[in-house]
Parts: sequence; structure tokens; C-alpha cells
Amino acid sequence: ADLFAPDALLGLFAKLAPGALAYMPITFSGKTRFEAPFVGRANVPSDALVTSAYHAHLGQQGQHFDTKALLDAAARAGGRCIACGPSAWRIGAGCAFRPFMIDFLAAGAAPALWRAGWEAASWRAHALERQDELEGTR
Repeated sequence: ADLFAPDALLGLFAKLAPGALAYMPITFSGKTRFEAPFVGRANVPSDALVTSAYHAHLGQQGQHFDTKALLDAAARAGGRCIACGPSAWRIGAGCAFRPFMIDFLAAGAAPALWRAGWEAASWRAHALERQDELEGTR
């Protein structure tokens, strides 16, 4: 649900399946962080700077993080939330798709980091060498 503007999403639901149940288990509205955050060095950015740039990139690409706005749009469309809870996730150090998440973070953050003089590729290389967990919270 975070990939659509709330009113547009609810308008689409109303047209496609009026009165139907909408199951949206993963609506990202939180933060991404590392279990053991890297504080940065020289011109290699910190994890906090990278994840902040990544979240800003998602917003610039049109991702919607405000779950309250989604619930308000549902109410305006005559819907209601029957259950709501956290959607936390963890990617363990040895997880096969951890490198893909590192690449995803680096690619999203890179333009802003480069503009500010940081070495995004060096951060990526360092992040791939580390063996810590990534987690997402809401």
C-alpha cells in the first residue's frame, strides 16, 4: 500500500472490488537500520546517513509512509481497519538476499551521497564485508 497515494489506492479498490476486504500486510512506514551501525570514516558515510538518504529517495520516488493517511483515506471511502500491527523484518548476517538489500540501499542513496561528496561505493563494499543484521521497523 505504500507504493500508492492513499486516496488513489482506496479509489482503485472502490472501482475494482467495492466492499471487498483489502489485505495489506506490508506497508512500510518505519526505518531501516543495522544491528551494529557503522559510524563512517573519512569520506565513507555512516549507516545512519545512508539509510536517511535511502528513505528520502523513497519519498522522492512517490512512496507513501504515512499509515494514518492510509487509514483516514479508508475511512473516507467507507472502509475500516479490522487489525493493525507492526511489520518488522530482519535480514540476518548469513541470509542469502542480504547482499541484494545492501545493493538496494546503496543504489537508492547513492545520488544524494555523491552530491554531498560521499563515496557510496565504498560504503557498499564495507557493508557487504560486515556480518551484522539489517532490520526494518514500523
